[in-house]
Amino acid sequence: MKKFFSIFLLVLLMVGLVACSSDQEKVDHETLTEDGSLGVFYKVSEGDNTVYLFGSVHIGNEEMYPMHPKVEEAYSKASVLGVEVDINNINQMELAQAMTAIAIYQDGTSLKDHLSTEVYDEVVSIGASVGLEEFMIAMYKPAFVSDLITNYYAEQNGYSAELGIDQYFLDRAAEDEKVVEALESLQSQLEIMTILEEETQIKMLEDMLANKDNYSQELDTLVNAWVEGDEQTFESMRAAEDYDSEDYLRYKKALSDDRDQEMANKIEGFLQSKENNTYFVVVGTLHLVGENSIVDVLREKGYEVKSGFGQ
Repeated sequence: MKKFFSIFLLVLLMVGLVACSSDQEKVDHETLTEDGSLGVFYKVSEGDNTVYLFGSVHIGNEEMYPMHPKVEEAYSKASVLGVEVDINNINQMELAQAMTAIAIYQDGTSLKDHLSTEVYDEVVSIGASVGLEEFMIAMYKPAFVSDLITNYYAEQNGYSAELGIDQYFLDRAAEDEKVVEALESLQSQLEIMTILEEETQIKMLEDMLANKDNYSQELDTLVNAWVEGDEQTFESMRAAEDYDSEDYLRYKKALSDDRDQEMANKIEGFLQSKENNTYFVVVGTLHLVGENSIVDVLREKGYEVKSGFGQ
């Protein structure tokens, strides 16, 4: 797969060969898919507490629904929904302050001063197509412009954040009056982007634009892998190096391994709770697959993590 695909998946699956024990249950994914989308789905219990872990794609379309009845059943059993960030209850003032401090140039320069004329003009053109004037685009650093463009490309190909899996369950939880527990803060997620040096941010943006013609096929490949529960595809995405610069490697570690350790600690808190609850936790799919993932960390802590479809 091209470098662009790996970078894009990090955005969609993280801000998503399975790391399994040798005795994990065999799951017939081909048969299960007939009943709905599978995603990546696990179950772990401790005493009277149960945590279901479900991997999200942060954008979606109608064809990703319905989800498999086992997933819906697990959600129905839960009294608490766990998510990375409760995007339905974000303090807009705090968000604006964080974006100003982290995403916007503070040194008197603008995006135009840091990109080639060709790349800058293409970015401005994309911004105009979604109703953003040039001065609005020019404020932001390349990494955040990349996020804007990935969202634009997703919408052009029939996907939207409103149909993302975490948004689906957050809306359901609001209707069902379930408790929502955030595993992270938006501030902590945004701060990860500051690890990237400007040179790396620019390179990522340039690669994305250079490979835009492959976008539709690669996005469909990602979504189809999620629908089919194809965890090997996601594990290969997590393992891909993409760039060898020191800042990118630190960024990727912070984006995946470090966050997964912290989220696993929060999930262990659920398992050790005296509340005797059932939790349904939705995180980006890449947080549940491969070495140092949430599932991997929980197993290292001694918990038995099983397929959610074996319940």
